[in-house]
Amino acid sequence: MIHDGILFYNVEQLEESPLLPGLRLNRFPSEVRESLEGGGYERGRLVGRASTGCELRFVSESPCIRIGLSAVDQDGDLLVYRGDYFHSVIRLKPASSDSYN
Repeated sequence: MIHDGILFYNVEQLEESPLLPGLRLNRFPSEVRESLEGGGYERGRLVGRASTGCELRFVSESPCIRIGLSAVDQDGDLLVYRGDYFHSVIRLKPASSDSYN
């Protein structure tokens, strides 16, 4: 999926949040996640919203870029690559709606 010149790899849906700015990366569309309600499939709904394994791929000629990312539910690790080469790990802390007011 391409959005604003960025290839979102392993992302099926970009979802707006009523509480936080930006877009949430979903690995499964909301229709699929909602069909998993009840019957012991609650974990499937949570996993479908997780962004584990999602990638943002883009090319920039600028020597510096700025991207804003946050974790929603729990701490997360962001792995940064420059092409095929590993660059760094960034620890994301959960965001709260208070931090945006």
